Amino acid sequence: MSAYGNYKVKYVEDSAERFENYDHSRVEEFSSKVLICVCTWERRNVVEMCMANLAAHKHNARLVIYDDGSTEYDKEFLRQFADEVHMLPRGEGKREGVHALRIMMAKEFTQRRDYDWLYMTDSDAIHDPNFMLRFEQMIRAEKNWGAYSLFLSYYHTSDLKTHTQKSHGAAGISILFPRTSVAKIKDYEQKNKQAWDGAFCRQLADHEVLCSQISYVEHMGKGGFNNFDSWERVRARCPTKFLADMRPDAMARLES
Repeated sequence: MSAYGNYKVKYVEDSAERFENYDHSRVEEFSSKVLICVCTWERRNVVEMCMANLAAHKHNARLVIYDDGSTEYDKEFLRQFADEVHMLPRGEGKREGVHALRIMMAKEFTQRRDYDWLYMTDSDAIHDPNFMLRFEQMIRAEKNWGAYSLFLSYYHTSDLKTHTQKSHGAAGISILFPRTSVAKIKDYEQKNKQAWDGAFCRQLADHEVLCSQISYVEHMGKGGFNNFDSWERVRARCPTKFLADMRPDAMARLES
């Protein structure tokens, strides 16, 4: 199987069935301590679909959008999805880029003492309705990891034989950091040119990233950064039933 071509999904988990009898009070308490930060830039249709999905399933988490000077929409458009929106000044050639936005998120998180967790995700991510429950479950079962991820792909990870994997990095589309990890950043300016996923995980999590074997996030990345014109290049491996079912319709809608 290739990260760049079509492949068959081997296993699909029904998250609704898995969490049918789960203690939701724990999730409500946990989510209230999560600050979700998202980078956006252009691709209005993708942003609208993915941010509406995230807003609907974030429970008590606070959702903050950082936009990199988009011209396809304005701040009011983004406010319908988020609790808070930051739009950088527009101007040709002045895009800050995902690296600078991530750094901004991390810096501002350190000043927000009401939250214990920083969840970084992307504007082209679709989340399973139970993604917050999966995070709470992973953390309760596996404490003291440097970061947690719900996105498993052939592009980012190798074959897995266990429920979760300790990894040297995680896809930027889904990384949940505890406050102790964010505090480990030594150089916010990040002058090296390494990919965000690997570089930040090394700084924030000391290589200790726990990745769910079942993907609770799908990547609708065609036309986005580093994905070119392919829906297949970086897509979820072993997605939940919700994500597997929604993918064809989502692609059709975005292609129309």
